[in-house]
Amino acid sequence: MHRVNFANCSGVIVDICKQHGTWFDRDELARIIEFLRSGGMERSRERQIAEATERERRLRAMEQRRSLDSAGIGLDSNREFVPEAILFTGDLRRFFK
Repeated sequence: MHRVNFANCSGVIVDICKQHGTWFDRDELARIIEFLRSGGMERSRERQIAEATERERRLRAMEQRRSLDSAGIGLDSNREFVPEAILFTGDLRRFFK
């Protein structure tokens, strides 16, 4: 059996068995019904959508950084885009110190 937080955010921990289904301890079913009636599933779905959107945004940013790195365009220490001319100027400064 595995213990799982129902809907990942209800605070109701249920026991799940692959062979025998979901098992409820005392008052868990009543707490889940209250969670559902209070709009808990909608909040859970909204949270999942927001998390998926954030993961997608981060993935796109990582892909863009990789693309820029492979093109020879660097990023500064704050992970902001830096034009190539500024990077080249920075490299020249090292030679004249």
